[in-house]
Amino acid sequence: MDEKRGLARVKFGELIYMRKENGEEIATTALNYSLRGVGVYCSAPPTVGEVLDLKFYVNCSDRPREVHMRGRVKHIRPHNDVFFTGLAFCHDA
Repeated sequence: MDEKRGLARVKFGELIYMRKENGEEIATTALNYSLRGVGVYCSAPPTVGEVLDLKFYVNCSDRPREVHMRGRVKHIRPHNDVFFTGLAFCHDA
């Protein structure tokens, strides 16, 4: 468990599709997730505070299931030639 967050982070390493309010879709690679959010690597990060539609796939009973959520950009940090972007899941957006 990561003491800073208080919740365990699970490595994910899968594609997440983020759709901005203007309809632009960005394919990203997820680093990890928790009950509260997900960390992704982006080549062109969104804006802090922006709310995005998220779409990704998980395996359920040996077949992929499409999952839709919303996430608010909480922070962006440069990492080599990409940006680590932290998103908090929105339960009220």
